[in-house]
Amino acid sequence: MLRLSSKNPRIAEIRALARQRRARAESGRFLIEGPKLISEALAAGVEVEAIFVDSANGWDSTGVQRVVDDAYQVGDIELFELDAGLLDRIGASRSPQPVLAVAKTAVHGFDTIEDNASLVLVAVDVNDPGNMGTLMRSAVAAGADAIVSLGTSVDVFSPKTVRSSAGAMFHVPMVVEGDPIAGLDALAVKGFLRVGTAMDAAQSLPATDLTRKVAIVMGSEAHGLAATLGTSIDEWVSIPMVGPTESLNVAMAATIMLYESLRQRQ
Repeated sequence: MLRLSSKNPRIAEIRALARQRRARAESGRFLIEGPKLISEALAAGVEVEAIFVDSANGWDSTGVQRVVDDAYQVGDIELFELDAGLLDRIGASRSPQPVLAVAKTAVHGFDTIEDNASLVLVAVDVNDPGNMGTLMRSAVAAGADAIVSLGTSVDVFSPKTVRSSAGAMFHVPMVVEGDPIAGLDALAVKGFLRVGTAMDAAQSLPATDLTRKVAIVMGSEAHGLAATLGTSIDEWVSIPMVGPTESLNVAMAATIMLYESLRQRQ
C-alpha cells in the first residue's frame, strides 16, 4: 500500500472533488466518505477507483479493514495510506472519516429507466443536500425505480448529498437534466403520469390513484414547483393538513407522497 504525503498531486485532486462541483463533473468522479458507505458502494457495484486510509486513525476504526479486504476482492482498486491528519484537512465532513474513496459517477439518461418502471421521484430545483439525500432515501425505501434531478438542483454527487443519502443513491439509476421541461417531457414520452403538489389543488392525495405509472414531482424548498411547469404536470394534488401549518418540508412531503403510493400498491 503506497504512502502519500500532502505534496502528492492526488491530494489536490481529492480536495477539488470535495469542494468543486465542476471538478466532479469534468472528471466524472466523486467522493465516498466512511467505511459503511464505501462498503455499501462496493456491494452495490459502484465503480470505485481508489481508497485512501488515514495512517493515524484508520486502522483502529471498525470497518476500515473490511473495506480494504473488499477492495482486494474486487481488484483493480488502488489503495493508499495518507500521512497522519491529512484526511482531516482534505475531506468534506465536519467529523472526518478514517477512510474515503474516489468513485466514478454514474449519471444515467432517461433511456436507462426500464420500460416496466412504475414509480419515479423527480426533484426540481431542490437546493439543500440534506433534503436531496432524504429524498433519495425515501424513494429507495418506497420502491422507486429511478430518481430524476432537474433544473438547478444541488449536485447529487456532492459529498454532503452522498452522506445524506446513506447509500440509497447507489441502488437506483440517477438521472440528471438541466432543463426541467425537457426532463418532464421525456418522462411523459416514457408513459409516466406526472403528479405535482400544490396547497390549493382541489384533488386530495388520498383520492389520487398512485398505482399507475407515476412520476412524483417535487419542487424547490422555497417556492415549490414553478408556474412555468404547469403544462408539464398532468395532475396536481394537495396533502391534507388539519393543523395550523402552511406547508411541509419538501423531503417530508415527498416521503408522504411516496408512501401513499406504496400503500396503494400493496
